[in-house]
Parts: sequence; structure tokens; C-alpha cells
Amino acid sequence: MIPGRMVKGMGGAMDLVHGDKRVIVLMEHVVRDGTYKIVDDCSLPLTGRGVVERIITDLAVIDVTRDGLELVELAPGVTLEEVRAKTGPDFGVRPQAVRHSDVVAVRPHGGCHE
Repeated sequence: MIPGRMVKGMGGAMDLVHGDKRVIVLMEHVVRDGTYKIVDDCSLPLTGRGVVERIITDLAVIDVTRDGLELVELAPGVTLEEVRAKTGPDFGVRPQAVRHSDVVAVRPHGGCHE
């Protein structure tokens, strides 16, 4: 594979999305030049239609719902305005959406006793 060049033919992603119950996409939020990666309409051939449930990027966690995209969580230091500016389609914000820094580490069960 050569960076910046299109690869012809079907890849392994087709096998991954066929018949799976949950598909989560991990990716950078934008292309190096700032172009949206999360778009309304895909300009490339689709690997699977309607199979992605969640998108996790370097900026946010976004769920794909029947009603559209829904922000679940922001990465540390990232604002809602930044995610909106770097996302093609409009999206809702889950009422209980959190910033990553708001998440408290939980001690695993069976850990230290006080």
C-alpha cells in the first residue's frame, strides 16, 4: 500500500462487517489537510451500509443512531465547538455526555482494601 494512493479491490474490512453484531470505527477525526472524515455521503465504495454503531476518534466518541449522529464523549482538552467545526453532518449531544477528564478511575473489584 502506498500512502495517498487508492487501492483497487475489496479488502478485509468486508469480512469484518459482514454479520457482526456490533461495529465500532476507530479513526482520526479529520484528514491531514483538515478535510472531514465524518460526512453525510461517502464518495468511496461502501464496505457495509448501516453497520457502524459507534465512531471513536482522537476528538470524540460519537454514536450512530436511527435519528443521526449523537456525541457521547469529548476527548481531554477538546471543545464541543471544535468537534462541530470538524464534523461534516450535524449531530446531537447526548444529555449525559461527558468530557473524558470528568471520568473518574474506578478501582477494580478485589483491589486494595482500606
